Amino acid sequence: MNSKISFTVILAVFSLGLLNAEEFFKITKPEDFRKPAGIVQENDILIIKGKKELLSNQKLVLDPAKKYRLSGQFRLQSGSPVRVWMGYNALDSKGRTIYPIYVLARSGTETELAEDVKPGDKVIKIKDGSKWNANSPYTLIAFNAKDDFSDLPNRAVDRIVKDGVKQNGGVWEITLKSPTKQKFAAGTKVRQHADGATHIWNAGHVDLKNQWVTARGILQGSVKVGNPRHKLWPGTKNVRLLIQVNGKPDSVTELRGIKIEEIQ
Repeated sequence: MNSKISFTVILAVFSLGLLNAEEFFKITKPEDFRKPAGIVQENDILIIKGKKELLSNQKLVLDPAKKYRLSGQFRLQSGSPVRVWMGYNALDSKGRTIYPIYVLARSGTETELAEDVKPGDKVIKIKDGSKWNANSPYTLIAFNAKDDFSDLPNRAVDRIVKDGVKQNGGVWEITLKSPTKQKFAAGTKVRQHADGATHIWNAGHVDLKNQWVTARGILQGSVKVGNPRHKLWPGTKNVRLLIQVNGKPDSVTELRGIKIEEIQ
């Protein structure tokens, strides 16, 4: 294949790739965010000072059978360094945020309550905690657990203190960080959950300087358990585009070209 033909083929493939990316959603003005106060617009650039969490005003329904590309450009105009995170805020059928503690179940930790649980209890007794992580300060107990994970997102959770999983005779005692407000009967199925990245940070993060930098990420599919950044979390009905600008009071951040494309 000569160089001219090779270039033509490459150009055709590149052009086809562009044709196969269809714009699904974009941010063009401050009002596209839920709280536009403090966002200044100059032509196609949005300018933000300090630290700000930006959620799209519109809720979006992402089809797990399709592939989506989220992208945007950011630049530090002036002031202290800024780190920007971009992704999605996952919402359940009632419009509530789905956090990792509700979906990051530790497989193999399923067991049952050895005694009733009532509001005010700080020590929970379970039948088998041998597979529970006792060392991490970022674990929880989830009540009404289902073997097939159909309970996720499970909001009936309480945080466990570090080193709060200990065997005591024929049962295991789980010490909570705060007294529970929940009530469950002995025999109720429970499992251990963990904490993790707060949202679906699909495009990850970028550290800004005085030149434009692009953040991007692909999302496709969904999961029954866990909190990956490239798939929809359990129970996700819709999402809001989310940008976290972590700047200091003197930081001035510019953003442009924020969009979601459907990749055919």
